Amino acid sequence: MPIKVKKKLFLKDMPKDIKKKFAKSMKKEIADEIIVDIIQGKSPVKGHTFKPYADVKYKGRKRPVDMFKSGKMLKSIKVKQDRLGRLLISFTNKVAKYHQEGTSKMPQRKLLPSKNEEFNIRLTKFIKKILNGAVKKVTKKK
Repeated sequence: MPIKVKKKLFLKDMPKDIKKKFAKSMKKEIADEIIVDIIQGKSPVKGHTFKPYADVKYKGRKRPVDMFKSGKMLKSIKVKQDRLGRLLISFTNKVAKYHQEGTSKMPQRKLLPSKNEEFNIRLTKFIKKILNGAVKKVTKKK
């Protein structure tokens, strides 16, 4: 079962043309930036860190916890735009759910923000930068 996280990344009253420009430029870039954080051993979620790997399963692999065993989970990230212009970010690989929520045998390692959580500071700045670029593109045309 995939993780589905819906984040409203823009204001309710933002003009449609800005929403479209923002979401179009964000799709690939936001997915790439989330993966960069994960591979560096950083949680994309503000206030969360990745717990170390269990010694038994990953001998010699201590740090960083890069969530890369086969690459299938990280490659399963999807970013789509809904009719309201919001970006829907998800991992379709079932292993992502176990990391996101944790299990009795595996610690929680947050991959995406849940309700009332935010992306980390670096990703938030990145999103704001792209949003500002979308606003400039739209306002230049007018």
